[in-house]
Parts: sequence; structure tokens; C-alpha cells
Amino acid sequence: MGRARHYCWALAAFALLSRCRPGRTFLGPAVPRRAGPVRALGAASRGRSATARAAGGEMALLDSVDAWFSTQPYQSAFAVASVKASASDLLAQKGEQMARDDHADGEAKGGALAATSADKAQDTDNILEDFSWKRTLAFFLYGGFYQGCAQYFIFNVCYPVWFGEGQDFVTIAEKVLFDQFVLTPFLCLPMAYLIKALTLNANVPAGMRQYLEDASNDLLIKYWLIWGPVQCLTFGVVPPQWRIPFIALVSFFWLIVLSSITSRSDAEGSRGGSRPAGAAAEA
Repeated sequence: MGRARHYCWALAAFALLSRCRPGRTFLGPAVPRRAGPVRALGAASRGRSATARAAGGEMALLDSVDAWFSTQPYQSAFAVASVKASASDLLAQKGEQMARDDHADGEAKGGALAATSADKAQDTDNILEDFSWKRTLAFFLYGGFYQGCAQYFIFNVCYPVWFGEGQDFVTIAEKVLFDQFVLTPFLCLPMAYLIKALTLNANVPAGMRQYLEDASNDLLIKYWLIWGPVQCLTFGVVPPQWRIPFIALVSFFWLIVLSSITSRSDAEGSRGGSRPAGAAAEA
């Protein structure tokens, strides 16, 4: 009986061990442990790391630009304002060319005269020749020297001495009112017309007369409507080292309004006689 009992225990142990193959348990096939949530967690962690690295790179770039504006204010102001002014003028000239082409196409259709494909190809080849590079040079000089360097000196050096460095309502209002009703009509816009006349070898007194004519119409009204609120932000919210880039950004769009004014003056001048091209000034 004892030996039989040992045989029974041996058979039972063998049966149990035979069921413990890889992937099985005593109670049946083993259920594999899911690693999906772990993998998902790892992927999410890697995604957050990539986002953090991208954000860190953007912050590093922003810090570098801010340091450039702070340590080299006049160089950075000249670079930003001159490039912006040149790009604005090229965009405005392109718009004027498209308007002239549309007008010419309308006249051609009215007179039963269609442009040939050869003419269109020639127009495409001469597209760079249609730009007034002297006018772009005037924008470059006006943007770099006045909008960049001069305005930085006026806004960040002179204004704190004249009006103080406070951020209260009275101080901001004094800066904005002086800018809108003294600096703009007597220095900002006349300087643009003067530089344009000198660059295009035009008559300087005639250029000043054109400014007075444009100012007496709607130039100053449109300027005040746009730049009054903008300058409130400039002196009340924007840090000093970012004021010139902020003004340059807004003045890029201000050119659209001003270009319509000066192109209207040019069209009237071409119908009424010779006069200097309108000064495409920017605030």
C-alpha cells in the first residue's frame, strides 16, 4: 500500500508539471499580460518631450531676438524697419501693376484688341523692370533711418525725458497726443515726402506742396484713426525694445491705406500735368 501511494503521488505530480508548459498555468492557458498601456504611456511621454523641446527651442529663439533688440537697439531697428519698408513698397508696386494691367485689359476688350501670348510672355520677362527701384530705395532709407533709428531715439530716449516713464493714463495720453498732433504732421509724414522727392530727383518744394494737399484731404484723418489706438498700445503695453518691431508690423498694413492715397494723387497729377510721384510714407 505504501508503494502504491508513492506511485499515485508521482503520477499526480507528473500530471501537474505537464500542464505547466510555457504559456500555460495549472488552471489552463495563461492570459498574456497586456503591455499596451505601457507602450501608450511611453509614446505620450515621448510626445510631451518633443513638444517640450520644440517649446524650448522657440523660447531660446525669442530670447535671442529679445537680447538683440536690447543690446543693439539702433542696428536692430534699422534692419527691421528698412526690410519691412522695402517689402511694403514692392508689394504696393505689385498691386499697382496688377491694377494697371486690369485697366489695360478692360480697354483692350472694349476696343476689340486682345493681347497676344507673345506680349504676355514679354510682360512676364520684364516684370522686374516694371518696379521702380529708386522708389524702393527711398522706402529703404526712410524705413531704416527714420522709422527705425530716429523713432527709437524719440520714443525710448526723448519721450521718457519729456513725459516720464510712467504707465499711468495721463503719461500715455500725453505721449500719444504729442505723437499724433505734433510729431506726425510736422516731422513723420513730411520726412517721407522729402526723402521720396530727393530719391526720385523731383522738385522738393513740389513734394512738400503735395504733402500739404494730401494732408488737407484725408491723409491725416486716416492716420489718426489707425495710429491713435496703435500708439496707445505702443506706449502702454509693448516693452521698449519691442516698440519699433511692433510699429513696423502695423505700418506694413498701413501702407495699403497710404498707397491708395498716393496713387490717387499720382493719377490726378498725371491728368493735370507733371508733378512728383506721391510719397509712399509710412508711420
